[in-house]
Amino acid sequence: MQKIESFDLKFDVLRKCIEAELSYEDRTKPRFLLLLWAVIAIFIVPIPNEGVLLLIKPLLTIGVIVLSIRTNLNKKSDLDLIQETIFGELVVDKQNLLIHFSDEILIDKSFTGTVVINYEGYYKEVIGGRKHPNIHYGTKNQIVIDLGAKKKSFYIFLKGKNGRKCFYELANFLFDKGIDVKEYTRGERTYFGEKLKYREIQQLKQSRGLPIR
Repeated sequence: MQKIESFDLKFDVLRKCIEAELSYEDRTKPRFLLLLWAVIAIFIVPIPNEGVLLLIKPLLTIGVIVLSIRTNLNKKSDLDLIQETIFGELVVDKQNLLIHFSDEILIDKSFTGTVVINYEGYYKEVIGGRKHPNIHYGTKNQIVIDLGAKKKSFYIFLKGKNGRKCFYELANFLFDKGIDVKEYTRGERTYFGEKLKYREIQQLKQSRGLPIR
């Protein structure tokens, strides 16, 4: 593991995790497309003795048009919804070992608490196979800072692979400074994005001059 270079890190902080809302938006799209294809099939496929279908066709057409307008009218994109949920920035000043949100200093050189970093996925990261893909929207990542008397929890938006890289760099930086940091990747204990065996963990600590326990 290489030590990271010294430069500030900045993370967008969300008011809440909105994975469920964004996932619901994506699930409704196939339903509309299925209805659209059904209407197209009724018009294209010849049906003998159509009868009542002659009356249904115009109604279905109108229904699809109305549904399309209602679905897309003033509809906001995923990123627009995420942007509306962002309400601040968590800044990591590596040179002075400071982490602050707005005007509040959360971590400085005298910090003796613990930090938990939970990585779930960056925006549009796809986990799983083609049949059952799990799409992430980058809003479920979390940083929890235990100050002793209280805990500060932040949902962090990660837009892409670079965001994931910075997230793991934060864990690397805190670990290097001897701060008690625990990192999890989708619920599994990791070290800068990698699963390590016990011996590898001890070797990592030894290489950083940290106590082995």
